[in-house]
Amino acid sequence: PEWWLQGAFRRQWPALAKKRNAAAAAARQTNAKIISARALSMPAPRVGVAARPVESIAVKITFKLFASLAQYLPRDAVRNIVEIEIAPEATVHEIIDRYHVPRPSAHLILINGLYVEPQDRDRPMLKPGDALAIWPPVAGG
Repeated sequence: PEWWLQGAFRRQWPALAKKRNAAAAAARQTNAKIISARALSMPAPRVGVAARPVESIAVKITFKLFASLAQYLPRDAVRNIVEIEIAPEATVHEIIDRYHVPRPSAHLILINGLYVEPQDRDRPMLKPGDALAIWPPVAGG
């Protein structure tokens, strides 16, 4: 609808998006601290029991490429969307490189609808069930 383009909402949108992204970043940092604290407090595995390496645990996410980037998706993608498995410590740039998407073409990157700043794209931030969506630069008038 066009109502959101008018008046105060249009002027407030950048500030609202910035607050939402800041709140999400703070929540991710808090969750990371909780997870690391739990990992430190976990007991050591029993002798004779093979511990499963963390690197072997795959995380499933939804990967979406739009417009001209859709050509880089695997053949089993349906409507520009595919479910992929990644390492838990995978970064956005690693996923982009894995699918041979040119980094300059990956202009707008969202995780669960939240914008990912360029300086954060080399940090692991994806969790199981997340949706990673990427758009190329667009222009219009």
